[in-house]
Amino acid sequence: MIHEAADLARRLTAISEFCFYVECDVSPEVMTQILDGYCRFEIETAIRIHAATPTRSRAQAEASLVFESAAREALRDAVLRCDRKAAYWPIRATAEQLGLEIREEDPDYDLLADRMLRCMLDVSTERENRARARFSGPGPWMSAALAQIDRPVEGRETAPQSAIKTAACPAQDAAPPAPDNAVAAKGAPPPPITEAEQAKSPDPIGSAAAKRPEASAMAVNTIIAMPAVQDVPVKQAAETEKASEERKTEYPRVVEIPAALLHFKPAESQNAAPAETPSPGILDLWDDWFQDRINGIVTQGAYTYSDEGSAKRFRKESETTKSTRKLIDSYFGNAPVLGIKPEQWHDFTDLLRRLPQNHGRSPKNRAMGLQDLVKAADAKEKRQKSITERKIAQARTGADDTDEARRKAKIARIAPRTFQRHQSNVSAPLDYAVGKGRITHNPYAPFVMPEKIIENRRKGLPDSSRQLWGDDFQVLLRTRKWSSPKTLIEDAIYWLPIMARLHGMRSEEMLQLKPSNIRSERGIWFIEIERGFGQSVKSDNGRRTIPIHKQLIELGFLELVERQRRLGHPRIFSRASRSKSQKATYTANFTKSFAFYMRSVGCYDPRRDLHDLRTSFHSDLVAAKVPDTARRFLMGHANSDVGITNYLPEGFGLETLRDYIEMIRIDLSAIKQRFAKEAVPGGLRLATDKGVPVERNGKRRLPPSRQP
Repeated sequence: MIHEAADLARRLTAISEFCFYVECDVSPEVMTQILDGYCRFEIETAIRIHAATPTRSRAQAEASLVFESAAREALRDAVLRCDRKAAYWPIRATAEQLGLEIREEDPDYDLLADRMLRCMLDVSTERENRARARFSGPGPWMSAALAQIDRPVEGRETAPQSAIKTAACPAQDAAPPAPDNAVAAKGAPPPPITEAEQAKSPDPIGSAAAKRPEASAMAVNTIIAMPAVQDVPVKQAAETEKASEERKTEYPRVVEIPAALLHFKPAESQNAAPAETPSPGILDLWDDWFQDRINGIVTQGAYTYSDEGSAKRFRKESETTKSTRKLIDSYFGNAPVLGIKPEQWHDFTDLLRRLPQNHGRSPKNRAMGLQDLVKAADAKEKRQKSITERKIAQARTGADDTDEARRKAKIARIAPRTFQRHQSNVSAPLDYAVGKGRITHNPYAPFVMPEKIIENRRKGLPDSSRQLWGDDFQVLLRTRKWSSPKTLIEDAIYWLPIMARLHGMRSEEMLQLKPSNIRSERGIWFIEIERGFGQSVKSDNGRRTIPIHKQLIELGFLELVERQRRLGHPRIFSRASRSKSQKATYTANFTKSFAFYMRSVGCYDPRRDLHDLRTSFHSDLVAAKVPDTARRFLMGHANSDVGITNYLPEGFGLETLRDYIEMIRIDLSAIKQRFAKEAVPGGLRLATDKGVPVERNGKRRLPPSRQP
């Protein structure tokens, strides 16, 4: 025990000596001087800068405060990470200004830096409050003035309420002055006060008037005209009787003040606390954000500019973004955003998560609000589950079949990524409003699910990742569209899957092709994808030339092009129509038709669609070891090779691209309906018109089954 006590005593002594020496390195007085000096220097500088700033717009003022907000966020992050580097320079600069010497190797230097970070946060907050005219109390001049007004007068009683005479006047029973020298309360301007009078008068108003002569005539009238004066005291006379006599002869002033002004009682509205300005409506904020985004207005720090590229990208998804507004409107209306309670935000988020997957597809569903959509989906799911359980009980199926039946009975809800997009479209406009100073904070921010939760929800769902087309493509080609003689030559469902598989083109690129886009050079037929009237590309890299695969020519693609050119159709697939959405794409309608066809022939798989045929083409190029630069060119992707972008801007040669394209070959033996011209006895060549053979002279020829 003795040894342990001695060891403890030695440790306590060492700790005490350490604390003593540490405390002596940077004294509390020096710390206080530096921290106080920094705050004072910064605030005084801000005051002078504000005074020297010319008149500016509100937008400019708000933009200048963006820096303050960003600085505070950076300081908070530094405090969280215990990063004190941001405080070192203010400490050195302040110490140098005050003539103090601080050594960074002092043990207390980090403590001083930690406190300096707090001061920097406080200074930034104070600067913004002053810029927004949010003061903690009256200014020093108002405080001094109030102290003068409220100070009790020694040795004098309050004058009668019926009339008050200035300190320069004789006793109340003195004879009134002559009319020509009197200053009546009817508004006649008083004569100026002489310098000798001002030198003898301790009146602060008189002193100010002496420095500014033009204001001397307003001093008395100003006091009389103020309706908010309460119990005006009689000023104490500091002059001697001799001085009073001089003032009476030089400037005999008698000011009559109505008694009502002496006992002025403010109205109830003046005593009441000012009403808070209601926060803007959530739809108003959303519409402002949407309008700025669709116009490409970008704000970065203090700079605001227009970016047409950003506007174009946003317009492509604007219809999807507007669907979020509809959900907000159906639940909140245009309620004041800061008046929405947390439990309302929570309920809105829960309904958003349970939204049915097909809520925007049916015309009936489009007219329903968020709550009605979820309520209808829950009721339908309950009915389907009840029916399924009865069938399971009657059929006594196995465990696997039972699980599958129960899974199908559930109503599919929106995917986690779709839910995340809706949340982003709710939160982003509120963050935008905070940046513009329209609201103080984003009340929806705590309810936005983090990325980790979204990812966990995705993992809990069945695998929906995209799948490449393998032998399934051969199964598709054996269906009636590629074997029936009733298939029309301009049928897009016949051609687009094969074109996507052999050329890797996007569906919109194929559907908007014109006959003039099919050309030949040095005997090589190619497709020219361009941006023109009625045509668009996903990006500048989408503009390219793709040689036409021989297998596509063998099916009669050139005959289709020639027919459409001869008939004057503006597009090759003239039967395809644009969607009614703002994007007005051909793909939206075609995708629905293609999915419907695959369901009707039993080939539908939600993990495989037309775009996955393009992905399969890309996979074949990689397997064939096509160079990365050529592969990117054929796919219409951005090329990072400077040697290609700068020194080969026109792209690759047709012969080179043709060789790469011809590396990809697929089995087309399942296709029975072909439209290429074929030689027949007698030298006639048959073509096709809407799938029906026609002789060269234009006379229609019926197939054998329909001949008389």
